[in-house]
Amino acid sequence: MHLTVSEEIPKNWNTYITSAKNEAGFYQSELWAHVKNKQDQSQPLFIEVDDSSNIVLTLLLFQKTPSNKINIKPATRFNNLISGDYRGWLEWIDGPVLHTQQFDLAFAALNCLFKWLDVYSMKHKLIRIRSDGFNHLSKWNSDTRIRSLFEKFKYSTSTWGTYLVDLTQDEDTLFGNIHQKARGKVRKASQLSLSIRQPENVDDYLKNWQDVYVASGIKQPLPPDIIEIMLEDKTRKFIYHYLVNDKKKRNLAVVSMYVFNKMARRVMSSISPVCRDERIPAQDLITWHCLLEAKKLGCHTFDFAGVNPNPQTSKEQGIKDFKSKWGGTYHEFYISEKNNYSVFYKGLTKLWQLKQRMLSN
Repeated sequence: MHLTVSEEIPKNWNTYITSAKNEAGFYQSELWAHVKNKQDQSQPLFIEVDDSSNIVLTLLLFQKTPSNKINIKPATRFNNLISGDYRGWLEWIDGPVLHTQQFDLAFAALNCLFKWLDVYSMKHKLIRIRSDGFNHLSKWNSDTRIRSLFEKFKYSTSTWGTYLVDLTQDEDTLFGNIHQKARGKVRKASQLSLSIRQPENVDDYLKNWQDVYVASGIKQPLPPDIIEIMLEDKTRKFIYHYLVNDKKKRNLAVVSMYVFNKMARRVMSSISPVCRDERIPAQDLITWHCLLEAKKLGCHTFDFAGVNPNPQTSKEQGIKDFKSKWGGTYHEFYISEKNNYSVFYKGLTKLWQLKQRMLSN
């Protein structure tokens, strides 16, 4: 196996990764490389592994440092020191993309990748390597031999889950497969003269979408320059933002949706305090709207992103309950992480993680 790496987007990257069908998700796309680099100056690295005849594996990953983070405050620098993040790290989502159905070839390509990651991370003194897993529709999520290979290279793995809705069903069947309570809330919301729209421009997003995020307690919404990128003409074909208003023009709920390779993924959702206090089912209405829009856009699957299979908090349980009621099939994948630091730093990191959990509770 031979591995090549480039900081520039290889020619026809999107075309090639989508030829792997369900293996390629949005976070492996050229657009995500563009957005992420502009968002926090992460360095995209494009990996290709071939067997001298064909490309067997592709991967878009990012090299990150704390200085990449948006509006980093001095108070967080201690956390970066304790966690070791000041040294930088590697991370990716929806990958690697494997361009083969043969286990032996996939195993060999991954073996080659892991060896390169070890050499690269040590050379650049990076603190860790993190993967949020293969694309959620990937056949390799259920292959225990592949997971064992991660663990052989000293990656710790943890199981995560998602709900995938089949959009090839007709609309009546799709609605009928939704939980009865969800159907009732969608019908109720439809009778409340609620409207759903997309942003006209950056100012519109800042005034109305950000209003919901801030009101719901999100401390660090997206800055204007990132919103501008997400609303570019070329981006609008892949990233959709929706807002629910009532007849009083109050902003009730927001959600975003990524569309790529005939798959849609729900991200960045929130509801306003008034929506919660008055029990307005705006989030149910906007979710049903996303399902229909994704279907119209030619998607075959709607991905509810992620849930903890074993919720540890009431918030996690609430997220799982909400995402499970839309008629999707439950699928599991796994997150992998390899730490390259000393026992001393491991101890400090454990204390830091405990502190963060205590604060979140």
